[in-house]
Amino acid sequence: MIIFATLGFDEKFIIRDILSRGIKQKAKLVIFTSSDDSRVEKAYSSLINT
Repeated sequence: MIIFATLGFDEKFIIRDILSRGIKQKAKLVIFTSSDDSRVEKAYSSLINT
């Protein structure tokens, strides 16, 4: 499964989508971000750590 997602300033929407779909070990997550902004970096870091 490949999941495409856009990441703004808040990671909760991506996490909610992943939890509702269920994710398998071989799944790939492709993330598109808007810009080099500290808020985007913080959301990305939180998403990866989750």
